[in-house]
Amino acid sequence: MKRALLVFVAALASGLMLGLSMPPMNLYFLGWFCFVPLLAAVLGTRFIVGFIAGLLTVAVPAVLFSFGLMPVPYPSVGEPNWVFGGFMLFGLVASILAGVVAETKELTLWKALAYSALAVTLEACLLPILPVHLALSQWQSFAALKLASLTGIWGVSALLWFSSLLVLLALRNPKWRWRSVAFFVVIGAISLVLPRVLVPKTSEPVTRVALVQTMSNDLDILSVLNRKAGALGAQLVIWPEMSGVSAAPAGDTTTLQKLSKQSGQPAFVTSFEDSLPGKPHNTAALFSNGHESARYFKRRPFGGEVSVHTPGGKAALAKWEVPIGLNVCFDSCDPAVMRETAQLPGVGIIALPTQDPVAPGSVIQALHASYTTFRAAELGIAIARSDMTAYSLVAGPDGEILAQLPPGGSIVVANVPPPHDTVYRQLGDWFLYLCIGVTLALIAQAMLRNKIQRA
Repeated sequence: MKRALLVFVAALASGLMLGLSMPPMNLYFLGWFCFVPLLAAVLGTRFIVGFIAGLLTVAVPAVLFSFGLMPVPYPSVGEPNWVFGGFMLFGLVASILAGVVAETKELTLWKALAYSALAVTLEACLLPILPVHLALSQWQSFAALKLASLTGIWGVSALLWFSSLLVLLALRNPKWRWRSVAFFVVIGAISLVLPRVLVPKTSEPVTRVALVQTMSNDLDILSVLNRKAGALGAQLVIWPEMSGVSAAPAGDTTTLQKLSKQSGQPAFVTSFEDSLPGKPHNTAALFSNGHESARYFKRRPFGGEVSVHTPGGKAALAKWEVPIGLNVCFDSCDPAVMRETAQLPGVGIIALPTQDPVAPGSVIQALHASYTTFRAAELGIAIARSDMTAYSLVAGPDGEILAQLPPGGSIVVANVPPPHDTVYRQLGDWFLYLCIGVTLALIAQAMLRNKIQRA
């Protein structure tokens, strides 16, 4: 009974720290050790104990956010099921890892590293549904974003999982205490020094971009907002996802082309449905000087959208003064899709019209926005993300936030720096494949050990 109470309290503590570390709370330092109470309490028990405790841990922030009990920066109402769905999917990762740790009699450095790789592999398994990463807690950390430019988001997640496991190792083994202290001192020093050493290079901006954040798809309202953005000096304006649907029935964009030709109307990107019978494509395009660019078809429909829209199959480039890579909303959660766009010849910026579900405290909007800084840092290219309701932002090629909007309708403008190459853009998900290899080795070792024990 006493052990059960300890596990329950530990799960509550880990869940609270997890929620506080994630967007929109952004107490990112808690992400480095938020799972320590949970893992310490379940170590040496049974898989089922760790699994249930892991689910409880992730349910804590889901409940706190959904029912307005977490002091979010911008309190608001919304559909709580989106919050529960996202956090409980992540709960599968936390639960399986906690279950594996629970079956561990003695934690070693090799096991801590292998379990970190396992957690990253489990995160990757969610890619077809809804990828959720512990790394999202570090979406505004310059050092973490620099690491992502080398390893992708996977390396950041691995380091965070490992840090919690290292603290657990130190708690169980005295010889690891000073080593773990040294680890965190080094991490802290890097986090403080790196932003001062690797200052983003100052250079002429590629273009001046504006984001329009509105729930309206009325062309009269959008044309006024677009003109206002132009008056603020914007050369390119990103509208939210599907904001062009009323103005482009069955993919006829004549009205949008005419708008782009009017005096004082800068170029703009929006999305609409094309004329494909049955399930049309969710289509994005750039409109400038009376012309429409090549069309891009959203490649990752989200959830039930797959029953409404046909997925696209390839990246597309909008030719303009600066070539614009086109993606839409949930595409940003898939690193391979975004990488293909960034590798298009001459691309200078990626436009990302977005339509997030309205969630309590704008939690889902904030979590989705956190992918933008990681994708920008991974690929070394600015991404302009315009949402309908909250957290529209422009992320620079190092992942730094150049401009951001709180919940509500508004316009923001930012100068976008030119792109640069990164290791991740060249090599892709190499670190994830390494983690998968380590995970397979861990499974093989466990199977061999069981076979020997039965013999």
